[in-house]
Amino acid sequence: MTFTLAIVYTLLALSICCLISRILEQDKILENSQQRIREQDTLLKNSRQCVKEQETCILNKDAEMWEVQEHIVFKTNELHDMTLKCDAMVAQIGEANTWAQEVQEELDWINTLLEETQLRVNEQDVYILERNAERHEMAAQLRYTVSDIQGLDRICNAMHAGLVKMMVFSDDGTTEIIHQQAIIEQLDAELEQKQQETDAWASNNAGTIHALQSRADVLEGENAELRQENGNLALDLEAMIREVGELEAWKTARLDDEEHARTAAGKENDDIEIIWHTQETEGLGWSAETGAENEETVAWEWEWDSDIDTDAEEQIGEDTFETMTSYTTQSSPSPHTVTVMSPEVFN
Repeated sequence: MTFTLAIVYTLLALSICCLISRILEQDKILENSQQRIREQDTLLKNSRQCVKEQETCILNKDAEMWEVQEHIVFKTNELHDMTLKCDAMVAQIGEANTWAQEVQEELDWINTLLEETQLRVNEQDVYILERNAERHEMAAQLRYTVSDIQGLDRICNAMHAGLVKMMVFSDDGTTEIIHQQAIIEQLDAELEQKQQETDAWASNNAGTIHALQSRADVLEGENAELRQENGNLALDLEAMIREVGELEAWKTARLDDEEHARTAAGKENDDIEIIWHTQETEGLGWSAETGAENEETVAWEWEWDSDIDTDAEEQIGEDTFETMTSYTTQSSPSPHTVTVMSPEVFN
């Protein structure tokens, strides 16, 4: 997904670069047009009589003028398409912002998961400590039972030794010996029963201790896995946080670039006034001139035709002729004002 997003961002950057390059080319064309307008203004002041002779040729060039007008319309549509592309890029940036919000929500979910995992790890640690305490307690009880058995064994041995002494030093102690022997047999039976109970208890506790030890080992393994997973999730969280920071920085820079491009495009599209200049016969290109208060007059430059010998001023009238040669533009909020004479002036 990151690779796809990088491709999308690269395409967006290329589109914006193309848009900026086209805008710079248009600005260069306008500057060249201004220079040519200044040259043509000087030429027109010295050649008004020659312009009168071009009326017939001008009337024959209506089609070419319309083609130029269509070219202007095409350029206007192209600028409009560029504006639409900018809007599309803004929409894509909005989608990227939505994706960033989704990533932030996923980061919040991962944080919650990390907290829950930490709680489970703490619970497992407490459970392991409790099982270890029970195991130590059972081991202590087993030691106490063995100590009791050993004490009873010592008592039995002492009584047996006493009986032996009584049998050696007194023949009259037979009855007492029999009584003591019965007591010894009873103690032996109790000792055997106690030994059996101890063995059974030790066997049962050995299984329990083994099970507890196995459970403790399993829990320790799970605890280690959970800690490792917690560390991996922490690393992923840091990586995603860095990606979100980079995305926010890129988005801020992209919005600044889009605002700059939109401002430049808006300045070029606002308040464009077209006046046709028809004093020449063959089109050479656009010419522009910058006047006071950052005004620009842009016109199509024509190739001079010296073969036409028509009194244009007498045929179309002095007022129309003055209108055709006018290069004065009204004040406009846009620094780029295109001024071209309309073909209706010749009808």
